[in-house]
Amino acid sequence: HCFPVGAEIGGVMESLEVVVVGAGCLGAFIGGCLALKGHRVTFLVKSTGNGRKLSQAVEKLGYLRLDLGKAGERQVAKSQLSFSTSPSCLGPASLVLVATKRTANGQVARMLAGHIADPAVVVVALQNGLDAHRDLVPDLPQNPVFQCVVNMNVVSNMEEALFTRTSPIATLFLDQAVAEHLPTLPAALRAAGFSTSLLAASDFTERQRGKFVQNLANAVNALHGLSIPEMLLSAAAVRLLAAAGREGLAVLRARGQRVRPSITHALPFLLDLLATPVVNGILLLLLWCVAKLLGKAQVSHLVDRRPHSSMWEDLHYGRCTEIDYLNGLVEDMGRQCGVATPVNSAITRKIKEAETARGSFQPLSEQDLRQLLATSTADANLTEVPDRVRI
Repeated sequence: HCFPVGAEIGGVMESLEVVVVGAGCLGAFIGGCLALKGHRVTFLVKSTGNGRKLSQAVEKLGYLRLDLGKAGERQVAKSQLSFSTSPSCLGPASLVLVATKRTANGQVARMLAGHIADPAVVVVALQNGLDAHRDLVPDLPQNPVFQCVVNMNVVSNMEEALFTRTSPIATLFLDQAVAEHLPTLPAALRAAGFSTSLLAASDFTERQRGKFVQNLANAVNALHGLSIPEMLLSAAAVRLLAAAGREGLAVLRARGQRVRPSITHALPFLLDLLATPVVNGILLLLLWCVAKLLGKAQVSHLVDRRPHSSMWEDLHYGRCTEIDYLNGLVEDMGRQCGVATPVNSAITRKIKEAETARGSFQPLSEQDLRQLLATSTADANLTEVPDRVRI
């Protein structure tokens, strides 16, 4: 597809000055796509870790690579983007995309507050969980701050400066108020290849809750260890997913909070159906037949072994996870409103144990996953729901 450089407003091309805070999969991919369409993009990164790896790879290769699936690969020349370790690069920004881990929001907010002088600069958090943007608001009272719900999976190879979108579509949801502050942003995102929807505030919040329930799967994928498609072929992992999602929905329902899309309510049932011996057996038999008839290479086209959750990457590389903002939050909200959440509590404990392994965590076996679910639900039957407490 051919798109114009920048966003067209009244026949005039306008380029955004974008600073992406962080150089993880989503931030690098979205920033790269914007740079490909002519927007000036700077990645504000640390001098260590992924930021350093990516900047060195781009300098060496001369470009950043974007694999868009069926649309093919694109290369973003290094002249089209820049890297900085100094927050002074925030000075000319019109848009700041926060793509760091949620756990760093306090530090990020203070940094932004110290270097964003223009109250018109729009800040958008590309982060998991509920109300991530609210972490930033107290330090940026003059700036419009939003969260973006991102429905997309991206995997990276930092050494090759390669970012691959493994989901068939890339969908972004934003509060429609963002267009009042930066009218060119929706068109710029669409031109960069993202299906972008602007929603009323209440609709956006409901969509955010739906993504929150889906993201409860991140921790299960991290514990399971294999790719997301492979995880969905594991009956034990799928049953654990269903139980975690059912608890999350029960907590939100008890709090009187609606969820979109409506299909989210059916996810636990669909997952339980997927985990039944008949359905699971049919899927495995079909894959076995494909492997026998067409070869194992064809199976890899059906079961992509690349996509993992971001939490799996965190455990793999010995980083802290966002568990407290996902399954841990379900546990906290359940305690507050009197809803038992034994499965999410058990998952949270397991992830915290895995964090202490510092990158040497061993994935759980099928038996381990079955035992985790059985033990947590058995414990729930023996324990009364605690009285309502404040989070």
